[in-house]
Amino acid sequence: MRKLLASAALGLLLFVPNKAHAAVHDIRIAEVFHGTNNSQTASYVMLQLISPGQTATAGSKVTVFDAAGNEVATPVTLQAISNGDNGATILIGTSTVQAAFGVTPDYATLPALDPAGGAVCFSGAPDCFAWGNYTGAASPGGISAVGTPFAALPADKAAKRKGNATTDTGQSNNDFELATPAPKNNSTKPDAGSSGSSGSSGSSGSSGSSGSSGTSGTSGVGTTPTDGGGKLVDGGASSGDNNSSSGGDDDGGCNVSGDNNAWMTAPLLGLVVLGIVSRYRRRRG
Repeated sequence: MRKLLASAALGLLLFVPNKAHAAVHDIRIAEVFHGTNNSQTASYVMLQLISPGQTATAGSKVTVFDAAGNEVATPVTLQAISNGDNGATILIGTSTVQAAFGVTPDYATLPALDPAGGAVCFSGAPDCFAWGNYTGAASPGGISAVGTPFAALPADKAAKRKGNATTDTGQSNNDFELATPAPKNNSTKPDAGSSGSSGSSGSSGSSGSSGSSGTSGTSGVGTTPTDGGGKLVDGGASSGDNNSSSGGDDDGGCNVSGDNNAWMTAPLLGLVVLGIVSRYRRRRG
């Protein structure tokens, strides 16, 4: 009887719903720019999804550090995004990015970047990038290591992560290269094959809604994004969003209540349990 109960309990455990990990780990800093375009000086940081469904960005922060490793301004706090396509982007820039590139940032509250040296960090993955004469902490704000800084930021080129944003050796000078700036916000549909999965999260599910997350225009940090016409949009936020701002959290806020349930099933083992129960009933009969 004890063996029967133990087997039955094991069978039931195999059918208990297990929370899927929150989607935020497979996002990288893909492009950093400080320069002039269309006679406008602009700065931006562009994040990119390197596997689909990485939408639980609510509460994640983008922080700018100066060359000595001090925070330049209040970090930009992100909302959840709607476009979780593989290769989708999130654009955080200064208020001049729209005039410079004709692209409205998802968040237009980024402080201007110093081309001579500094660092930017995204707490969600976590991920950091340093350039120029940065001499601050090896992990700015305790978020993530930057390694050897990249070169100083030129006026006409962006620092772009190699390998469709998947290259990550922990060395800023090795992971990035100079490229023509090409900022894209979250409402932009990714080019076919624009990003490949790094395999770090093991995510292979299809992306969620590819709708626009909207843009914040020049609104304050953490305000609800708009659709570009002043209409407020949800951006996919829910009570289960990851609201942790800690960049050092190993699980990245993975156990959030809003995640879809992943059911672990083992049909063969289940049939064995059913067979044991049936045999026991025949003996009792």
